[in-house]
Amino acid sequence: MRNARVSSGSLCPALARLERAGWIIGEAEDIDPKIEGRPARRYYTMTAEGARAF
Repeated sequence: MRNARVSSGSLCPALARLERAGWIIGEAEDIDPKIEGRPARRYYTMTAEGARAF
């Protein structure tokens, strides 16, 4: 978000739409939030369909 200079209120809905369309796949980071002291990050990978559409 910092690099794109976009707020989470703009970025998260856009990522959700791309995921519903099948253009990206999101996966939560495998950590224990209590140990790390932060929520798990979500990582996205572009699908083949998304690459063709892009």
